Order: sequence, then C-alpha cells, then structure tokens
Amino acid sequence: NKFNIIFEIQRIFETECRKQYSLENLAREYHVSKSTLSHQFKKITGFSVFQYLNACRLASAKYFLTKTNHTVGEIVEKSEIEISVEQQRND
Repeated sequence: NKFNIIFEIQRIFETECRKQYSLENLAREYHVSKSTLSHQFKKITGFSVFQYLNACRLASAKYFLTKTNHTVGEIVEKSEIEISVEQQRND
C-alpha cells in the first residue's frame, strides 16, 4: 500500500541519510513510477522526497554539532548536506 512505501522510505532516510539516493532507484525498488512516488510522498509528508531527505541530513548534522566534538567539515561530510543537481530537478 502507498502509505507503507512512503513510511518505509522515511524510515530509510531517517536511519541511512548519508547514502546517495535517486528518485529513479527508489521508484524502481518499490515498483512505482517516479511521478507516483514523488506525488504520493509530497501528499503524505508535505515534503518532496529530497526536501525530506535533506531535513533528515540537517537533523543528523545538528546532532553531531551539539553532541560531538567533530569539526564542521567532518559533520558536513558525515551528513551529506549538499544538494545534487538531480535532487534540485526532482523537487
């Protein structure tokens, strides 16, 4: 069901936000079209797929900033905060 797919993707992003994702690969993995995945994700969460992923990455960075002694550079690297061109096009 569409809710389970979206919740599963949210869980993956929240636990594995450092990985690189593409809308195409996510759609293929969950056997839906890119447009369906994108539309349903936004409808259910209020965020685009990559807005949500970046929010997870920012939350991770905030955690590392406040709870560790890592440098900002290390945290940026750990959190994969930068937004790729593909992500910008798919938002």
